[in-house]
Amino acid sequence: MNQQWTSFRNTFICSLVWLLVATAPYAYSEQTEAIPLISSPPQTPDTSPTGYDWWIEQHDNWTESFYDMVSSIDSFFAGDNYELLEHNSYLRLRLGARWEEDDGLSEDGDLKVRLDLPSMKQRWNLFIENQLDERETLESTNREDDISPSSDDDSFYGGISQEQDLEDWYLRPELGLRLRASLDPFARLKARRELDIDSAWHGQFQQSIYYFHSDGFGTRLQLLFSRPAGERFLWQVKSEAQWQENTHNTDLAQIFTLKQYLANRTTLTYELGFLGETKPSLRSSEHYINLRYRQPLYKDKLYLDVVPAVSWPRDEDFDPEFSITTRLEILFSK
Repeated sequence: MNQQWTSFRNTFICSLVWLLVATAPYAYSEQTEAIPLISSPPQTPDTSPTGYDWWIEQHDNWTESFYDMVSSIDSFFAGDNYELLEHNSYLRLRLGARWEEDDGLSEDGDLKVRLDLPSMKQRWNLFIENQLDERETLESTNREDDISPSSDDDSFYGGISQEQDLEDWYLRPELGLRLRASLDPFARLKARRELDIDSAWHGQFQQSIYYFHSDGFGTRLQLLFSRPAGERFLWQVKSEAQWQENTHNTDLAQIFTLKQYLANRTTLTYELGFLGETKPSLRSSEHYINLRYRQPLYKDKLYLDVVPAVSWPRDEDFDPEFSITTRLEILFSK
């Protein structure tokens, strides 16, 4: 165990050093043109397509195909009332690998889909998606960068929703079905409000109240405060709570985040999180620290994430557990 700990500690430190060395030029200056040390005769540029160019072309083609499919589904349900409207459909594919201290190396990936079909009467939209935050724990939604979703639910959810912008509130009521062998009706109301505190801090309140026929009622609340620090840093403080009727438990989360903006839209995010629960009593269930290096490889459609993390879970007597996650995230959206 000591030898494994030493091996991983060295790997972990090397990863952090690699991140700092790799990103140091971006943290202090914008990208500049490289100056060659030895002059060389001009060369004719190679205009032949590369593998990267092929991937960009394929990505754009797949995105167009995805949107054509969504528009076809939308027109089917709308019938004679169909008109081509903008929608917020997207498909997110994440592929990668994770090294964990006790479990070793494993594959890491997930697929999230949301289809918004806006051509319904009276501004009601038809939606289909495969992951709902309300079906996950606060741990998995807050630590989605370095742990997999907590549930093994592979169901799809479909229903109708309506967006309403009031004077101070954004509301989104939804009615739908969990699409599986036995249909599970659900209803959800999402509410959001911006909070103007002062010139430095900005606040946002969000609440989701939901009901699933199989599990009963539940609610999730989030209070987020953010403040810029100079030109390249952003502070965020987030408090969350989620109550479930079927467990009579309230999960709690307190997250402190510092985001550093490097050149070329690359970011470093430092995060400290505390997770808790109220059953069997109010207590801490886990706390963690992670560092997320996120670099865009193609516009806002392809990202590279590297996430070293340390967690102290109650289930392991708060002994430290180390992990490193490397992941490619591909987004098909407009």
